[in-house]
Order: sequence, then structure tokens, then C-alpha cells
Amino acid sequence: MRRITYLIAITWIAGLLTLSCSESSVGNDDLGLGNATFSVSGDVEGSKSGMADFSGFNMNNLYSWDISIHDFDPQTFSLQFMIVSDSEIEQPSTGTYSIGNEPDSDFTASFTDTEDGFDNSVEYSTLFGEYSGTLTITESGSDVIKGTFSFTAGEENFDPEVPNREVSVTNGEFEARPRMQ
Repeated sequence: MRRITYLIAITWIAGLLTLSCSESSVGNDDLGLGNATFSVSGDVEGSKSGMADFSGFNMNNLYSWDISIHDFDPQTFSLQFMIVSDSEIEQPSTGTYSIGNEPDSDFTASFTDTEDGFDNSVEYSTLFGEYSGTLTITESGSDVIKGTFSFTAGEENFDPEVPNREVSVTNGEFEARPRMQ
């Protein structure tokens, strides 16, 4: 039951964060936004770059902390690393953290491909199956978090007759700034 609550909470928070992102024609440097780059292979292929931010969130004693990355104008992807807990979460310090399935890892990760628009988006997550990776934080302060990442993720699939679509995210680097409220 607790796992279902976490899945619902993560889905709801991810949706809220996606809706809070707006399109803009102003570059990252002009706004003082963070930035990130990474490669993706598998079901989706390419080199990606975009803005990066971080934030903590509390709703009815369900706490989350995340690093979010996405491009804009137009938005073709979003990527998110998240911690969810029923107790307060401190901003992570420097170190290497595991990415995988809640609660056996430090972070969960999701990559959403919106290349064909939000109506046809596909989410790949570490929440389903044996997917994993690492997130290394090299600098952690109130105004910036820097680090690297790599992970594998799969599309949620409840049909055992259909193979999972999967992606591998590699060579990830980020410099995230606090989320604008």
C-alpha cells in the first residue's frame, strides 16, 4: 500500500512540475537558469540539453525533493531525479547516490520524451523493473547543485507479452539552480 501511495505521489508531483514549466524564447544564461546535458540511447536516441533546477516540496506531510531538467521552445523532454518521504528531506550533500526503485535506492529517475507532443509523450522510469544508475553530486549549496548522472529506465508495462521499451541515459552533467517559485 505504501508503494502505491509513493507511485501516486510521484506521478502527481511530476505532473505538477511539468505543468509549471512554461515555454520561453529567452536563453538560460539570460535568466540565470541552470543547465544540463546528456545522451540518451535505446527507444529514444540523441544528445539533449536544457535548463536544470532543484526544489523541495511538502504537501500534507508528504515530502519530496527533486532535480528537474527540461528543454523549452519547444519542450521535447523532461528528466527528473526525486526523493519522496513521509518525513522532512534535507538537500543532499556531495556524494554518489543510487538511482533505482523506491525505497531500495536514494533517488528515482524518470525521462519523459515529449518530442511528439504531450499527448503522445512516453515516460521511462526506474520505478518499474530492475533499472538503476548513479547520481553524483559534486557541489551542493543553497544557490547551486552540480553533478553527473547515468541510469537505465523503462516504460511502465503491465502486459507480460509486450517487451518493455527502454532508454539508457549517459554522460549526464548538470548545474542546477533553485526553482523559481
